[in-house]
Amino acid sequence: MASPKRETEITPALLTKRETMALTALSYTTIWRLSKAGKFPQALKLPTGGLRWRKSEIESWIENLSAGQAG
Repeated sequence: MASPKRETEITPALLTKRETMALTALSYTTIWRLSKAGKFPQALKLPTGGLRWRKSEIESWIENLSAGQAG
């Protein structure tokens, strides 16, 4: 049986804007507004100018939302 890759344990999965929108079913405008209000995980700014969100933070946010604890 193959052992799991260590790289995925060290490097957190990062989501693009489209992936984040698809995972949350939110528009980018809504994500931006929630982020600005401190009610959504902050995006990481890449040196190339792009934005990425940590998948683990988005998944936790969704779990908290389902439990009525988001925000």
